[in-house]
Amino acid sequence: MENKTLNTFVEKEAREAEALGISKISNIIQVEVTTINDVIAKYASQIPNFISIDVEGMQMDILYSFDFHKYKPEIFCIETQNSQYEKITAINDFMIEKGYFVCADTYINTIFVLKDRWDNRLLK
Repeated sequence: MENKTLNTFVEKEAREAEALGISKISNIIQVEVTTINDVIAKYASQIPNFISIDVEGMQMDILYSFDFHKYKPEIFCIETQNSQYEKITAINDFMIEKGYFVCADTYINTIFVLKDRWDNRLLK
């Protein structure tokens, strides 16, 4: 995208941004992608306690594939606004189901904290 902050793996997202006059597609390239679980397994020496997800339209795909049984980060920061400036409420519902609560919300991004870690934070 001309506005690099809107680069995406999802062609539909890019086309919608262009149709809305937000940014133009400047180049289309093929890139190899991997899963978030593989990135953590390969590059993290320990389970991360903070994960930020800002992927222009693929948030739910990443969350659905995330191994919450193997990895339980304390905090997620997730972009929860789509390219039409609408809130993606399914993300909140999903994260609550996984044991997180909304700690802060800027409308664009939401901070989710693992509820049991928060409840036990003073016991450490």
